[in-house]
Amino acid sequence: MPLKNPRLVFCANIGNDIELPISSRAGANRRVKTDQGKATRRLDFVVHKLEPILKFADIIQGDLYELSRDVVFRACGGAMEFQTPKGRKLTELCIDSSADGSGRGRRIALRCKFPPGDKNPSLSCSPSLKIVSQKVHRHGIIDFVIEVVLLGVNQRISYVIMQYDTTSFGTSYRADETLRITLGQVSKHANFESDLLAQMLGMSSDADHLLAYYRVLNANNNQELPRDQWDALSDNPLKQNTGPDPKKWNCGGALMTFGAVYAPRHYVSGAQLYYRTPSPSKLSAVHFKKETVAAGARKIRQQLKNGNFVQVFVGHNEDLTVEGGIIKPSSNTHYITLFGASASGNEFIFFDPWPTGSIMTYQSGIMGPVKSVFMGTINFVESEGKIRSPDVVSGRHKYVILTGP
Repeated sequence: MPLKNPRLVFCANIGNDIELPISSRAGANRRVKTDQGKATRRLDFVVHKLEPILKFADIIQGDLYELSRDVVFRACGGAMEFQTPKGRKLTELCIDSSADGSGRGRRIALRCKFPPGDKNPSLSCSPSLKIVSQKVHRHGIIDFVIEVVLLGVNQRISYVIMQYDTTSFGTSYRADETLRITLGQVSKHANFESDLLAQMLGMSSDADHLLAYYRVLNANNNQELPRDQWDALSDNPLKQNTGPDPKKWNCGGALMTFGAVYAPRHYVSGAQLYYRTPSPSKLSAVHFKKETVAAGARKIRQQLKNGNFVQVFVGHNEDLTVEGGIIKPSSNTHYITLFGASASGNEFIFFDPWPTGSIMTYQSGIMGPVKSVFMGTINFVESEGKIRSPDVVSGRHKYVILTGP
């Protein structure tokens, strides 16, 4: 799929020669036109004999030399990068432009890391942001805090820029790297009463939470791919192990890890059986306890309203593994995590760690409508005494909750 607003086509495979832009400074005042007529900075190039470390033609987006400088420093053994305070690499971030509880724009703590040989670092940013503090540490670390000063915008692209003196292949020059930040309104899905993805991650001032929000919704992490290509989705923090050995499938573990990392003390599950025992070995024959299920739906709604993700045990295929009258985990059961409830309390949205197990269009606001291959909806159907998937779903599975709060 072509990228939006391409600015430069860069072919990196030239036999054993790799053509690498190493400077934007010398041509910074000259402008060239792309095939779409977009004005862009011109780059200088150097040709160096290397092993072919990159074999593709790609479109560089945003900061023109970002990808190419990554190639240079991969050859040289290091590269400057933006990070979260916990050390996770950053190239893009989404920040809610609404005021925080104090009435000001959100303040986000970030850091830069660059090779020790680089010197004279200088931070700057777009006018919609300001740098309120920075501290230079030894070993090439700068901790800094940005604040959103342009409040209430629907969507605005801003940048944080680090400039520094560096050397590549014996050539010294002034380089810079860019962190792309989207400012906008983070919304709860479809005016839901609760949506903890938006409320706890997207509206956060914690860079690691904001990065997780971005990774969950990023289009590259939500592609509908053949199963043998699912490893390409591994950057999505919701994805479980999907290898060929069912014994290593870790749907519950993957979701609990997500909860432990991004929602400690706000992640619950339940051991209440929603069905009568002893259970039959066929899902269609399971008899549900209507009052227990109705009470469970109310508890789920309240837990979500209180800011707690809720993990539940579900069935999706007919054949069940039953021991001592209790349904046990198998390849025909699954774990999902509910993270939002509608105003009526009869519809819930959930995370599904199995790629394309569930598919839904999530209304994010800041990132627009996102077709997620890790989310779905499930409904409390009072007349049936079940919490189950709608009759028509886009994903591979239909679920019914077997065990919950």
